Amino acid sequence: MMKPFFSVVMATFGRGRHIMPSIQSVLQQDYEAFELIVIGDNCTDDTETVVESFKDSKVRWINLPARCRSQSAPNNAGIKAANGDIIAYIGHDDIWEPDHLSSLAALFTANPSLDFAVGGLIFHLPNGILGCQVTGIFKDDSAKHKNFFPPSSFAHKKLVCEEIGFWRMPFDIRPPVDCDFLLRAANADLHFASTGNISVHKFAAGHRYLSYLTHESDEQSDMLAAMRQADHARNIARIVEESKNHNVYMTMRYFNYKKMGRGVLARQNASRKGIVQRSVAFPSHGVAIRHKRGHFAFDWQNVPDGNIHWTSRNPNPKMLLPYTGGREVRCTFRAYHDNRHALDALPLLCNGRRVNSRGSNHKRKKNHWSATFCVQFDLNPNAMTILQFLLDETQAPSLDRPGIGIGTITIVPAIESSAPTLDAIKRLSTMLYLIFVDYFQRSNAGRLMRSLRRR
Repeated sequence: MMKPFFSVVMATFGRGRHIMPSIQSVLQQDYEAFELIVIGDNCTDDTETVVESFKDSKVRWINLPARCRSQSAPNNAGIKAANGDIIAYIGHDDIWEPDHLSSLAALFTANPSLDFAVGGLIFHLPNGILGCQVTGIFKDDSAKHKNFFPPSSFAHKKLVCEEIGFWRMPFDIRPPVDCDFLLRAANADLHFASTGNISVHKFAAGHRYLSYLTHESDEQSDMLAAMRQADHARNIARIVEESKNHNVYMTMRYFNYKKMGRGVLARQNASRKGIVQRSVAFPSHGVAIRHKRGHFAFDWQNVPDGNIHWTSRNPNPKMLLPYTGGREVRCTFRAYHDNRHALDALPLLCNGRRVNSRGSNHKRKKNHWSATFCVQFDLNPNAMTILQFLLDETQAPSLDRPGIGIGTITIVPAIESSAPTLDAIKRLSTMLYLIFVDYFQRSNAGRLMRSLRRR
C-alpha cells in the first residue's frame, strides 16, 4: 500500500451504528490517497464491530485503554499512529462533501509552506432551525486570530505538533480543546489558507441537547442522500445566503478565555450533551421536578422564569427525567402559552414512543394561558427517561413569542387498578400533596411565609 497523503483521524465514543454515515462520507472522497484511523475513547459498545464491517484496507480501528471524555486523547493517538504527513479530522457525527480532501490537497500542493488548510463549513441546526452558521471561508491569513474553524474543516502538517504541541486535556485549560489547538497555531504565526468552498456539514452534538444519551444519525444519512440530488449545490448556496441574512456568516469568534475557569466550558458542553447526568432510582412515593438553571442548547432557556421552563428555538425540545425503575408512572404538569388553543393537545415522545395528552383546566393569568396535562408511561429500567415535545407551528417558539412553557413536573407511580386500594390512595395523596406544595410555594401565601421567616 502506498503511503497516504492524508491521515484522517476520527475520535469516537458510544456512537455504534450511528457512526456509519460519517465513515461513508470519508470513503466516498474523490481523492484516494488517505487512510482513516477511527480512535475509540475506551469504547465498550459495538463501535469496533461497526467500523470493521466496512472491510476496507484504508480503515483502521484503535481503542484507547482509558477514557479521556474528549477528542484530545483520541486525536493525539491518531496523530502518533498516522502514516501520512498531513492530518485531517472528522467528527463522528459530521459529513464531508466528496471533494473535501481533494480541495485541501490542492492548497497544500500549490503552497508547500502552508501549515493549515481549511474548508468551508456549515453548522446545521437541529430540526430545521433557521440561521445556520458558516465558517472557514476567508482570504486573509489574519482570520486565524479571530475566527474559529471546527476540526472537521481543517487539515495540518503532522510536523505542526512538534512546534505547538499536541492536543491538551479539556479540564486543564480554559478554552475548548479545539480552540486551544488553533489559537496556539495562530500565536505561533503558522500559515492558514481557505479553499473558499463549502465542503463540510457539521451536526454539533453541543447544539443537540442530550445527544450523547440518545445517539441518532438521521440528519447525517439525509445529508448523504441530499448530496446525490441535482439541486444540492443550489441548496448549499441558499443556506450560505441565509447565514449572511441572519448575520451568522463568518461570525464564529474566539472569546476572552482568560476570564474562564479551567474546564468550565468543557463541563458546560458535557452537560448539554448529557454526559455528566447520573440516573437515580425512582422513589416509591413519587417526586416533583422543579426546573433549575443549566445548559440546554437550543431546547430550553438556560434560566427558568420562576417555576416555568420556556422553550428556546428547537420545536422538538427534550426534557430529562433522571429516574430509572422500569415501572409505569403518571406524570402531571401545567403548560403555558399565550394562545389558549395551543394548549388543547400536546403530543410527546417518551423514550421514542408516541404519547398523546390533552389539556384540561385552562386558565388565563396575566399574559398567558395555562392548562394541566397528564400522561402515563414506563420509566426505563436501566437508563434515564427522556420526554420530547413535538410542537406544531402554533406552539413552537418564534421571533415574537417564547413558545411553550412547562411548570413543575410531578411523577407518581401509576394506579394499576381502579379498585380503591390503600396503596392507590397513598399514591394519589402523594400526588395531591406535591401539587399543593408546588402551588403553595408559587402563591402569595408562600411568598408571605418566606418573608416572615427572613424577619
